[in-house]
Amino acid sequence: MEIPEEAKKKVKEVVPDEDEVKAGDIAPFNTRVIAAVIDWGVVLCLTFVLSMIHWTLGYLANAASIGYILTKDSLPFLGGQSIGKKVMKLRAVTAEGAHLTGNWEKGILRNAFLMIAPIELVVLLLREEKPEKGRRLGDDFAKTKVIVEAEPVIPEA
Repeated sequence: MEIPEEAKKKVKEVVPDEDEVKAGDIAPFNTRVIAAVIDWGVVLCLTFVLSMIHWTLGYLANAASIGYILTKDSLPFLGGQSIGKKVMKLRAVTAEGAHLTGNWEKGILRNAFLMIAPIELVVLLLREEKPEKGRRLGDDFAKTKVIVEAEPVIPEA
């Protein structure tokens, strides 16, 4: 059974070929999801391991995890990329294309919506004007976007 050409076109719209995605393009949805899974995996593993060592370390790990999730795209020691984005070669930038390294306001604003993901989903479904393709609600409010990284950026000292 052969897949109709129209169906192939629809699939390419949602999941572009890796060859078609160039540096500076808006990051594909599937790549962003993988980066998010990596980030949450790091957070959950850290919390679990520290909780197993001693229960009080679990509380410290929870606080550190919340801090990481909120600031992950602005941390200078990670070059302004979360661990997941680094692995997937993605970068969150301002609408003008500036890196978020050290830009705590935009970094925290865009990631605060991750802490209230169910509410973000409801707002996204109910609001009249939809965000641009490839942008979630946090990106919309913070005026940021996630792009495919060109080359590793070495942070200035």
